[in-house]
Amino acid sequence: MEWHRTGTFKALVTLVVAVAALTALARAQSASVRLATMAPRGTSLHKTLLAMCKEWRQAPCGGVKLTIYPDGTLGSEADIVNRMQIGQIQAAMLSVTGLSKIDDSVKALQDMPFTFRSLDSEAKTCDTHETITGLMAAHQLRA
Repeated sequence: MEWHRTGTFKALVTLVVAVAALTALARAQSASVRLATMAPRGTSLHKTLLAMCKEWRQAPCGGVKLTIYPDGTLGSEADIVNRMQIGQIQAAMLSVTGLSKIDDSVKALQDMPFTFRSLDSEAKTCDTHETITGLMAAHQLRA
């Protein structure tokens, strides 16, 4: 199974982007979020982000303007993390490689195959939201 086709990965990406967007939305009536990804233009991941973009424009309080930078146009995942840390972009869709630039312990997710029997058992075990927000706060990433 490819990493980008798992439901957990998509949920994680949605959560990270949602946290960034909601934080920006709390700051202003009409929010603007810049998201970088290595996902190639035209792939299912890119199409999902474009669909999310359309929905967010119709959100209350003026919506959220989501600008997507696909194809690694803003550099490698390490470059993307650096851009997040200095506030040039607000969100990113990262693989374990990119997330490990924020916190090396994320690599454990890649090193534990067959730990869970199903996605449901994984979801019950991991509290993704608290993990992500804790990592972001520990490394002073701006949402």
